[in-house]
Amino acid sequence: MQFGGPERSLYKGDLAWAPINKLGFWQLNIDSFAASPSSASNAAAAKRDSTPASHNDSKKNKQKGTQGKKGGHAGKSGITNMDLILDSGTSLIVAGPEGAKAFWADVPDSTFHHEYDLYTFPCNANLKAELKMGGKIWKLEQQHLSLGPMKAGSDRCIGSVGGMDTQGVIVWGLAGLRSMYACMDHDKKSIGIGQPTW
Repeated sequence: MQFGGPERSLYKGDLAWAPINKLGFWQLNIDSFAASPSSASNAAAAKRDSTPASHNDSKKNKQKGTQGKKGGHAGKSGITNMDLILDSGTSLIVAGPEGAKAFWADVPDSTFHHEYDLYTFPCNANLKAELKMGGKIWKLEQQHLSLGPMKAGSDRCIGSVGGMDTQGVIVWGLAGLRSMYACMDHDKKSIGIGQPTW
């Protein structure tokens, strides 16, 4: 963490700035957050060791809309048109029940695990995702989307995109923040996001 201005050595190119839309939170609107197409093909080829499941069947998951503050929908594009709060005090990416369902509906062989209250997926899926905001795209790798194997030796991993209730927003915790460089400007009430150098 640095105060006083951005640390130029920690990001590439220019920062993409967006205004916050609610005072009291580092909150802004995003275009979409979804598993990338390569994840779907990789996961489909991965070995299955459990029956795909969710709160509802996968077909319904892909058709049912997310209930975000500004709407949004599930399907091939994951979560769309929702507000996102950057929060370094949260470990996961918490998208709410419908938001998480929308994200994982695009990852073959993903399963809701009631014991963990999180989704699991094949560890060899090479899961990737994209966050789109203001015409810019930030890519997330499996290291940002996985909490690791369910247990030692397991080929199922626990996903970091959770479905706890968030009152219709995505809480972008440390799992997501590690994928980007973020700069908060209190005076201009805006957030700058850049591609990290780490």
